[in-house]
Amino acid sequence: MSEWGAQHLQAVWFIHPRETDAASIFAAIVGAKPDNALQMTVGSVLATGSNGISLFQVQTQPGRIDYFESAIPSSPAEFPLIVDVKKAIGAFTSRILNGSQSVGAAQRLAVVVTLCKQVESPSEAVQILDSLVGAHIPFSDASDINFQINRRRPIPGRDDLLMNRLFRMQPQIVQQIDTINQSRPVAQTINIACIVVDCNTYSPTVLTLEPSEQIPIWKELALEVERLCDAKSIKALG
Repeated sequence: MSEWGAQHLQAVWFIHPRETDAASIFAAIVGAKPDNALQMTVGSVLATGSNGISLFQVQTQPGRIDYFESAIPSSPAEFPLIVDVKKAIGAFTSRILNGSQSVGAAQRLAVVVTLCKQVESPSEAVQILDSLVGAHIPFSDASDINFQINRRRPIPGRDDLLMNRLFRMQPQIVQQIDTINQSRPVAQTINIACIVVDCNTYSPTVLTLEPSEQIPIWKELALEVERLCDAKSIKALG
């Protein structure tokens, strides 16, 4: 039976629009220059690189900077997942901290982890998510199911900040295209159960978080994401 794993990990700095250098931020986070830096649109640049095991991406655009990590498939037919999620979040957090000085001041911060479990059918994905939510959907053929809940809590040491803790759960159908192995079907359909854990900062007033202020906040967000990923249940929001 397939195990839960992380499809990707994401950190977001929400910033006032300003000039940013995706390649420099990538180097600060990952510790090496990107393999490529591509101008996507007038205001957006995507810097990418890999170490053969993981893919690293930094995307800069007006108002935000996103950093992603994901697993590289060992074959075209594989749906790649990071199995040791706790270890991955620890290493990911260290890289985020390395990048904060290069990014500079931010207004909000977010850590997002997408968990997936490969299943045999859409109905099995629904059953799994039913058990995690504690509800029952009485249809085996239902589609477009999407459950989301948010429960805020204070961030220790900050009277001016709260933490949004979002759980999003849904079945998904993924199509993979294999253009290398001619003996396999060109398109392969994969059913997955999907949980998105999104912990981000919230303040009723506009704040400026300097890099030194960001460090304990990043650690707090990452710890809560790790805990919720381990629990995989909305009961953990209690």
